[in-house]
Amino acid sequence: MQSFFWHKEEMDSAYYQYSQYSAEEVLEKLGSSKEGLQRSEVEKRRARYGENTIEGKKRISLWAVLARQCLNPLAIILFVAAVAKASLGSYVEGGTIGVTVFFMVAIAFFQEAKAERSLEALKQLSPDRCRIQRDGLLQEVDAKELVFGDILFLEPGDKVPADARLLSINGLQVDESSLTGESTPITKIVEKIPQEALLADQKNMVFAPSIVLSGKGVAVVTATGMHSALGKIAAEMSRIEQEKTPLQISIGRFSKAMMVLVAGFVSLLGVLGWIQGMAIRELLLFSIAVAVAAIPEGLPAVVTVVLSIGVQIMARKKALIRHLLAVETLGSTSVICTDKTGTLTINQLKVVQHEVSGHLEDLLDVAFFCQDAKKTPEGWKGDPVELALIAWAEKERPDVAKGEKLAEIPFSSENGMMAALMAFSKGNELLIKGAPEILLERASNSKSEWKNIVEKMSAQGLKVLAAAKKPWKNNDFTLDDVQE
Repeated sequence: MQSFFWHKEEMDSAYYQYSQYSAEEVLEKLGSSKEGLQRSEVEKRRARYGENTIEGKKRISLWAVLARQCLNPLAIILFVAAVAKASLGSYVEGGTIGVTVFFMVAIAFFQEAKAERSLEALKQLSPDRCRIQRDGLLQEVDAKELVFGDILFLEPGDKVPADARLLSINGLQVDESSLTGESTPITKIVEKIPQEALLADQKNMVFAPSIVLSGKGVAVVTATGMHSALGKIAAEMSRIEQEKTPLQISIGRFSKAMMVLVAGFVSLLGVLGWIQGMAIRELLLFSIAVAVAAIPEGLPAVVTVVLSIGVQIMARKKALIRHLLAVETLGSTSVICTDKTGTLTINQLKVVQHEVSGHLEDLLDVAFFCQDAKKTPEGWKGDPVELALIAWAEKERPDVAKGEKLAEIPFSSENGMMAALMAFSKGNELLIKGAPEILLERASNSKSEWKNIVEKMSAQGLKVLAAAKKPWKNNDFTLDDVQE
């Protein structure tokens, strides 16, 4: 195979152009083929362009977190106050302030350290393994080993490990909400898009870290790591400078004003005392006492406790807060910009109504088995409609029948239905689900009655599906069998 490389600048400038080329042209440009790359070529590309990983900001060490809390202006003021009190012989008051400083720093430190660990855990959600073809052989590899030109195989439940141009599909639908904010599944195509398109309109591409909801697809990897769409977002995010929160700004102003005021007042007292002939030591102790008395040492403790309570409340609502002061920022928010469904709602479907002719168990079989969803340790992954059907079937019948899927025809917009052939202990059965108008065309009786039911449900704003089931003698079937 011909060795083919683009320089980084060439890769970046050509990034959004893959959707404009046909699948064959993309393979040629990437120096790949449908059989996949050769091992030697893979090593060359990985050595030159690195692993398929996203490089974010360098993780903050625990020592840095501790240092940041100790250098907090409020903590410094309290520490100075504690030392001054102790130097005047007020050991109890000095010790009390010191304990306050300790707990204030400790609470903030442990909260931020916990948030850092949680964020690291979230990073582990990236795909670990993926199915590709290399040297003409199908194999499973670490996602970080991917290079551009690899041939990638996608199935329901898979998290897309890198940006890729689709070569072939079978009813492929992908959730790209993590990148575009659109919660509705995106139906993919293979045909090239003649004009330059935005990421959300590149329907012949898949992007990391999208999730495959239904169908299957084969794609050639076009960008990995920091060259991918997600990598470009990470690069932009890493360049953002952290701004101070409103509370930090207010406390900073207050601290500076207090320091200036105390310094001025103490200086004035010092001058007056010196004029009146006070001893230097006595004058110094008096000035420190006045300065300590003027510092509101209770303020930082109260602020820390209040913010910590706010963080705990947010944690119970499953919101992760890294810095204590971020809680106050959220409280100062007056305008929230959001995107419709999936942002304002929980982006979850639920079965709320059903009608059945015959036994409910038959409908539950279709709901549970006639789907492309994939079960993972974290739960079911797939199309939101299918996840709703599975949840309903499991709730209605926890002891759902066991069976083996012998064959299936994935859902496609052209057919308007999905079919699965299941082998149960009682025999083979053909399960079908799809658009009501498609299945009712093939119904043998009660068409008008079912049409009225569908119209009633639709009038309530419900998403309506139809299901059918029948015994089947063979171990395979075709689309023509279903249409008959």
